[in-house]
Amino acid sequence: MILPLRTGDHSNLQGLFEGEGLVAMWKLDPTSPGPGWSVSERQERSICLFRLYTDPVHRNAGRLVSLWLADHVARMPRPPGWLRCSVPDGRLAAHITGAWGWREVRLEDGHHLLQLPPEPKPHLDLLIAGQPAYAVPGGGAHPLALTRSDHS
Repeated sequence: MILPLRTGDHSNLQGLFEGEGLVAMWKLDPTSPGPGWSVSERQERSICLFRLYTDPVHRNAGRLVSLWLADHVARMPRPPGWLRCSVPDGRLAAHITGAWGWREVRLEDGHHLLQLPPEPKPHLDLLIAGQPAYAVPGGGAHPLALTRSDHS
């Protein structure tokens, strides 16, 4: 279940849950691709993925989040050209490109610049929350979720 997390600071965190347990959480920033991107890349429409956390017990959570993000962003009225992120660790960059489907653009000032094209995933079935969660995980009730089937 993908839910927005309300933390009180309006940070636009989103989370992936399995039952009541948080499996992953992340933040998107549509205003900047983040540090290291060139002037021409900054002028392209992109969304930056910040602060992705995945529970190590759920080894495929990052892949699922990447699939969901690519689909979700592709369905926006004016989808950006790219989802972008940067990571300082080469092993993590290799894992994200190898297991999650991202592509490394280059290494810039010690950061691996990665991007993922927004693409609809027609066979992706998810539970999408209708309302934000009112607390960070461990805090209480989650809203009812609606099933979205993309088999149309």
